[in-house]
Amino acid sequence: MAKLKSRGIFYVCLFCGALTLLFIAVIIARIHENQRLQAFQKTVTFDKSAFDFGTAFQNEKIKHQFRLLNESSNVVVIAGLRTTCSCTVTETNMVGIKVPPQGSLLIPVTYNTGDRDGEVSSAVMVLVLSKDSRYNLEASIRGNVLSDFVIDPIFIDFGIVKPGETMSRIISFRPKAVKCVSIDKPKTTNQFFTVSLKQETNFTQATVSFNAPAIPRKQTLSDLLQFPTSSERVPLAKVFVRGEVVPDIEITPDTAILTPNTDLQNIEFSLRTKQPSRLLEINVNNSKLEFFEDGNNAKAFQLEHSIKLTNAPKIGNSTHIEFELSVQNGTSNETQFVSVPIRSL
Repeated sequence: MAKLKSRGIFYVCLFCGALTLLFIAVIIARIHENQRLQAFQKTVTFDKSAFDFGTAFQNEKIKHQFRLLNESSNVVVIAGLRTTCSCTVTETNMVGIKVPPQGSLLIPVTYNTGDRDGEVSSAVMVLVLSKDSRYNLEASIRGNVLSDFVIDPIFIDFGIVKPGETMSRIISFRPKAVKCVSIDKPKTTNQFFTVSLKQETNFTQATVSFNAPAIPRKQTLSDLLQFPTSSERVPLAKVFVRGEVVPDIEITPDTAILTPNTDLQNIEFSLRTKQPSRLLEINVNNSKLEFFEDGNNAKAFQLEHSIKLTNAPKIGNSTHIEFELSVQNGTSNETQFVSVPIRSL
């Protein structure tokens, strides 16, 4: 028994010793790997990895060259270049260029200030490969852009607007790098946004109005307003506007399209209301239509209605189908109407 016990202790000690040796080997391997990476990082680098161009005006092109140093004993190859912003451009034909040991390479960079204002920054990423290593080098370019004038705000969100409502917001244009600037009325591409200008003592004020159209379904409308200016550097001042039209009653389809093989009985209408509602009547050409509300009690108040007509009316010269609903409004109900145009093919 004592002999077996001694043998068990021997094997336990042997196992623990093996684990200890394995642990030491892993630690040594990691130390060697870190030393190899650190050596490579020290030998392939930029002599100056940051460039501050100071203060510049808008739409200026700032040119600079970053010097890459190869202080290693191996040839390195430029495997890739990219920038963190479209405002910064590098030479794409530099990929594949070899830099000899103790050699250097100039990497040209062009930064376009565009219509930016205030502090700006961008970076250039360079992938370098050697015989047995790879590393991403990074160089940054930064500075301050002085705008000709300040636009406040440069983005307008009117939020949710009901059909037929009009909302307005104010934009101000104030000179900054120039003593004065004139602003002209923009050409809008969306008829539901209108602009009026007012010249104050030392700035221009623009009133942008969103005239929400009468539409039967939720829709987001937007436009990019481009104001002509007297600035040579910034001839167009751009402001993005948007708004979401959400009717109290949404109906699908928003147009009843009839063909020789299709009448109103073949069209299923879906209505959605913000508040619980009950469908009262459907009329076309002053004629009351019979309808069936699928899967629901037509006399109950609910948020969604799925409707099919049960008789085929004579359309005649009628251009719309009119839906009459009773909508809950607090403690009382109010009657609301929504219409769908009829189009024959």
